[in-house]
Amino acid sequence: MPFFYNNGHRIHYRVKGKGEPLIFLHGMGFCGADWFAQERYFSKNYRVVIPDFRGYGKSERSENPDHNYSVVSHSEDFCALLDHLEIDSAYVVGWSLGGMVALQVALDNPKRIRRLAVINAVPSKPVQYPWDMILKLQRNIFLDFLGMAVYAQTAANFMFPFVEQRELRARVATKIATNSKIVYRRSIQAIFEWDLSHCLEDLKMPILFISGDRDFITPALKRQIVDQMPNAHLKIVHNSGHGTPLDQPEVTNSLLGDFLRVAGDGLE
Repeated sequence: MPFFYNNGHRIHYRVKGKGEPLIFLHGMGFCGADWFAQERYFSKNYRVVIPDFRGYGKSERSENPDHNYSVVSHSEDFCALLDHLEIDSAYVVGWSLGGMVALQVALDNPKRIRRLAVINAVPSKPVQYPWDMILKLQRNIFLDFLGMAVYAQTAANFMFPFVEQRELRARVATKIATNSKIVYRRSIQAIFEWDLSHCLEDLKMPILFISGDRDFITPALKRQIVDQMPNAHLKIVHNSGHGTPLDQPEVTNSLLGDFLRVAGDGLE
């Protein structure tokens, strides 16, 4: 089981397949294993690398108050992983928190990302939207007074509300419930302290934004952001919420495949 160390954190990652490097970054409350549909699909043609962020999955989970779970700290771990694997640059896909981390890397180390796909994330702190301040308060109240298990079930119900998603909903609730409440709260706080909205014009590499049509950050808001970026475009996935790689894996893979295939054909 491969691990590497960065800034005192023991971080797990997995590698499968051969070819050009393609890295997947997971969302908050999830881990690298939740990219299973993408790993199986893309490892046929790419060297797929999937880390667990510090504090998640099989990576070290520390509640030490000195340990940092900021977006910037995750982006530093990402670059350290590339160095560890001797990868100069890669195609990158980030979902939710992972999309934010990837955007931070794209700003700070643009030569390390060839093309970037961002799923249900935006390059700005959600607190700028009034309804998301309410969401932040709801999350903290649930964690403080009802605990991780109740919060996990509520989050899963919100992400996957349809009857036919019963098994997926149960699996996600179980996954989120295994998280450390302290690490999770620090991650929430880190997201609401993060903002790249003043740097949109500096994000120049090809960027694909993928949005579920029922995501809490609406496609309309994502469109406003994409329109401010020089080389970004938006694709909408229907009948999908915040968990698009899980509730619409085939569509997700198709959109990502088309985006990466353009690069492979030299049609930048």
